[in-house]
Amino acid sequence: MKQILRAVLRAVACPRGKLASRRVLCGCLLLFASIAWGQVNNQTATDYIAKRLVFPLIDAPQSVPSASVSVNGNPGPATYFYWIVSQSLAGASSPAGPFMLSGAPNALSGSNFDQISWQSASNAISYDVLRTTTPFMPAGACNCAVATGITGNSVNDQSNSVNAYTVRELDPSTLQFVITNESSGAAVSRLVFRVNGASIGTWSSTGVFTPISLTGPKINGFFYVDGVTYTTIQQAITAACAATPAGGTVYVPPGTYPQNSQFTLCNDIYLIGAGRSTCDSVTAPTTITTTLTTGDLFNVTSLSHVHISGICVKNIGTGGGVPLHVVGGLFGMYQDLYFSGPWANGIVVSPNVGNNSAIWNTFRNIHHTGYQTGAAMVVLDALNTTSQVINNNRFELMTGQGGATGFGVKLQATGGACPGGNTFINENNFSGGQDSTSLGGGTGVSADNCTFRNLWMDTQTIEANNLSISIGTGNTGFNCQACEISANTTNIPVDNSGATGRTVITGNIGGTPQKFAVAADGTVRLNGIVIGNGTASPGNIVLPSGQQMLPSGTGTIQFDNTDTQFLKPIFFPEGAAPTCSAGNDNLWGDSAAHRLKMCNNNGTPAQVVASGADINTSDQVTATHLAAPLPTAQGGTAQNSTAVFPASGTVAVTSGTMRFYTGCSGTATALATLAMPWPGSALTTCANVSSNIQVPLTTAGTAKNLRVRCGTAGAAAGSGVFTLQQNGANTALTCTVGTGTTCSDTTHTAALSAGDLMLIGFTTQAAETLANCSASFEVQ
Repeated sequence: MKQILRAVLRAVACPRGKLASRRVLCGCLLLFASIAWGQVNNQTATDYIAKRLVFPLIDAPQSVPSASVSVNGNPGPATYFYWIVSQSLAGASSPAGPFMLSGAPNALSGSNFDQISWQSASNAISYDVLRTTTPFMPAGACNCAVATGITGNSVNDQSNSVNAYTVRELDPSTLQFVITNESSGAAVSRLVFRVNGASIGTWSSTGVFTPISLTGPKINGFFYVDGVTYTTIQQAITAACAATPAGGTVYVPPGTYPQNSQFTLCNDIYLIGAGRSTCDSVTAPTTITTTLTTGDLFNVTSLSHVHISGICVKNIGTGGGVPLHVVGGLFGMYQDLYFSGPWANGIVVSPNVGNNSAIWNTFRNIHHTGYQTGAAMVVLDALNTTSQVINNNRFELMTGQGGATGFGVKLQATGGACPGGNTFINENNFSGGQDSTSLGGGTGVSADNCTFRNLWMDTQTIEANNLSISIGTGNTGFNCQACEISANTTNIPVDNSGATGRTVITGNIGGTPQKFAVAADGTVRLNGIVIGNGTASPGNIVLPSGQQMLPSGTGTIQFDNTDTQFLKPIFFPEGAAPTCSAGNDNLWGDSAAHRLKMCNNNGTPAQVVASGADINTSDQVTATHLAAPLPTAQGGTAQNSTAVFPASGTVAVTSGTMRFYTGCSGTATALATLAMPWPGSALTTCANVSSNIQVPLTTAGTAKNLRVRCGTAGAAAGSGVFTLQQNGANTALTCTVGTGTTCSDTTHTAALSAGDLMLIGFTTQAAETLANCSASFEVQ
């Protein structure tokens, strides 16, 4: 029997930190087991059978057993009736009395007073002394208090005035526990625990324990927005921040909570909602609504260990404000949130300039929707800091979109980028999200000049933007690994970071897989190779100006002699002639004669290869420059680090690419059809209504890749419609700058004939602001 009871005691032992009602249940079971244990120890085991177990409050408030009153000083004609209320932990007793005093002074003072003394009551922790002029017991609110909170056993009544008081007699039966065993289904019963007739939980014979819903304002260290003690979220936060130690967990049950001003937070505050849901389509468990037009709803300034989760935050006003702004915060955790409505931006992270950096924060599973025009999902803003940073923050599963013409992710320094040549947004990570705005002007990922070092993104989807990615100068280390870049007006990123920018993108760009990997067999797979500055299109190798491609040691560079396109195209930068020696077949562009030259294999001085044809301005060898077959290398093998040419026959080289550039200065004339001036035009401002200079083509070809860039954005969505014209008629190549600064048409082409007259025209809108524009296209 003892072993069985020991097992029962272990089974019902209550772990710390569980719900209050469960601890009550465990306490009852411990009591049962203790009774049985005592019976076993006394060797008088007894079974107790009862329909109900009733546990009255054993330390209920008790009235004082007796009291005495007397006059000190000069007596008078007054009669007073005194009452004594005992205060216990659970509440107050009924007033004991009356204790009548006749002959009391009419004017009570420091020398003439009534003295009241009493015996202690069981369970009392303090006493309240009341006074009336009639023998009727006071009830409810009254002006009758002589003194309250007395911990001794006497008090002097030295004033005729009395204080307001409310008599609140505790009914001990309201704190009486009753346990019954009641049927709850077929072959199932349950123990029902009740206080004052109300169930506080059940324990089924199937082993299922069901506590009541917790509705207290503070439960085991949790501050609960119960609608009574804490009717607002801020009230519960304020209470948690005032606790010792400061901080704690504030639980917000399902419901809608208006908050039209900024929350006041503190360190170590955990704000937990019942769940975010999708508050635009269904009712969210916990929703905060606001009409903020400026400022921040949650502002985390120089705070650490702030945790906000499981909430839908909805702006139901006209727009503006930011739902979450971390200003020099650290160790924060923000997750399972849903931001909806016309916010000015979603998440903004910035340093507290001169005080704290914004570091080591995590933002996870946050959805953004409904933002106003120009808004960004996430903004990292270095402001004008010169020492504080935005470093090592992690963003996971940022989904949704920024506002039209806005941004998915925006990196900026509104106080001036790159002070002292340094970046202050470093080593931040975005994982598994979606960077999008809406078609018509937005940018998925945008970084202003000199704002970041090592921005890492992985498994990102960048779509539904005007431009996928824009990287300014002075930024280094942009990595977008396994990224899907598609369905943007312009999928190809604009990367101005330069040769040291270290921009690497893998995944897909516009449906084209980006290859940068080493296969299992050791094969290096690349789309193109760039050595030094430049940009390589798929399948091409780009060398910096003046450099040669040379094999290492005694190796050779081999080409497929059966492929007639292996010289498509080759650039020969102009420079000084190399030293010719036996076996040297070098080709180079002669800067003096502007001709392609080559060393004779026997080591004699160079000879002109292109018969009578000058090399074009880009020094690109085309078919028109090769009036005679290229000389062949000795034996058809590579000689001294030069490329192998076929042993016989001619080398087929494709036609070159002609590139045309034009530009105008100043603000464009409003509501006009204008022409871009070619070099040599009399009027070079953006005001030509017609052009007397139209460039004739030297050879037939195909026009493509129209690109436009303006220094100042247009006034309206229809500003700056640029079109390539052929003999005065519009071709299919056209693009619109609108309220941005760039546009391009890399889709359409136009067939051209030698002698066609070419011109780029554009149209403007009212109150036009478009200015300082340049345009280019290619003909192949």
